[in-house]
Amino acid sequence: MRLNRYMAGNRYYQLATGYARQTGIAGYAYQLPYTGIPGAVSIAEDGLLTIDAGYRWDGCSPKWTFFDMVFGTPEGVLDTASGKSKTFYASLVHDALYQLSAYTFSEGERIVADHLFYAMLREVDFNAAALYYAVVKTFGRYLWGRE
Repeated sequence: MRLNRYMAGNRYYQLATGYARQTGIAGYAYQLPYTGIPGAVSIAEDGLLTIDAGYRWDGCSPKWTFFDMVFGTPEGVLDTASGKSKTFYASLVHDALYQLSAYTFSEGERIVADHLFYAMLREVDFNAAALYYAVVKTFGRYLWGRE
């Protein structure tokens, strides 16, 4: 994992190696259009989400930077198994699914995406999982389906 500044005033994670996760969202086969930024995202008919190395996302949001300090939603302590923050993979998958929602998926899949976020936080024993889930359930509807 690297924390890169690739847009002025924002901090983003960049995936060093590819990642795949079964989402439970079946019946779609789609790959995000190429944007010139490395890191393709695709979902297979069986619900397998694949995220290529180079993909960038903002972790748990919102966040702001001020004089090289980051303020906003905490990422959580390091997970001893992965060596990454406890929210790392959950935010990766959640952001990728929300990004895909601009091109495919219905509102019903948003509920699945939000619940997967919660389940992934629970898998790593993130103590604030219920709070983070409540926030994405409440405010995610405003971002779902937007590019």
